[in-house]
Amino acid sequence: MRVVVCHSSHERCGVRQYGAQLDRSLQSLTEVSAFHFGDLPALTRALRPGDVVLIHYEPGLIQGDLKSTLKTIRSNGCKIAFCCHWFGDRTVAEYGALVDRFILHRSYPTSSDKAVEIALGCPVYEPPNRDVLRNQFGFNGKIAVTTVGFLTAWKKLPDVAQTLARIIDLPNAVIRVQAPHPFSPGSGSQGEERRFRQVVANHRGRVVFSTDFLPENDLLNLGHASDLGFVFHGIHTGSVSAATKQFVSARTPVVVTDSSHAADIEQGVLRVPGFNIDHFCREIVRLLRDEGARTKMRADIAAEYERINMGAVAKRYVEELGRL
Repeated sequence: MRVVVCHSSHERCGVRQYGAQLDRSLQSLTEVSAFHFGDLPALTRALRPGDVVLIHYEPGLIQGDLKSTLKTIRSNGCKIAFCCHWFGDRTVAEYGALVDRFILHRSYPTSSDKAVEIALGCPVYEPPNRDVLRNQFGFNGKIAVTTVGFLTAWKKLPDVAQTLARIIDLPNAVIRVQAPHPFSPGSGSQGEERRFRQVVANHRGRVVFSTDFLPENDLLNLGHASDLGFVFHGIHTGSVSAATKQFVSARTPVVVTDSSHAADIEQGVLRVPGFNIDHFCREIVRLLRDEGARTKMRADIAAEYERINMGAVAKRYVEELGRL
């Protein structure tokens, strides 16, 4: 079986990053050819009968006439699977007649007899010596709480960092925020950066903020060097978070809200009810004080890594796509 993959065209895109990670693991199991939405004609020209086309679907990423492309793919004797980074009634209504399988990363209220659930995989990562990493990141003698993910207004990161810096009462604590700008012009990231710079000025030495787009391994090293991760999602969504998976790969416990956006993590996570920033931050501080709880969570998130690392997830993709 050959899997022909269609990716996001944007470099600074969580869907693009996830797709590249999955490709690497799929390539150890089957033949893979990769294309992107910006060049759909090249994808259709490369097709061979019997191929399975895996499309990383999110409405905002589509370029060109996708429906026409899907019809061409089917006319070439190929099967089509959507890896759904967003899913809802609209997805089934628009594409249900053209797609052979919808791959979902969690359960959704929308139903389809073509849907199957496969976890959103986390990057394959073998952590180096943690003491060396802590020295590199300046965490020696400190307790580091870290968040990662693209800088967008809906995540309210400046408000979370400001509140956490205000209430945290551990003198050696440092709050590390690694939040690059995404490709989307509607993300509000420029305004969020300006607000963040003020937070850093208000809490100099306590909050460290960077918009650098780190290479994958450097980002995972940052997570592994940290004592605790946190990712605040203040709404429910039609998708799931890739940012939380960085902490699973890093084997670092993580605090999240009970947003559907983080509903897929089962172990090594503290899920805080509601979307109240003050309550969320107080739970982070409570956990920072409880080394025993964090130690148990580290063991749990290591088990979560074994469940959803990209190598394990790729095997599920090959099994499911092989059935088509």
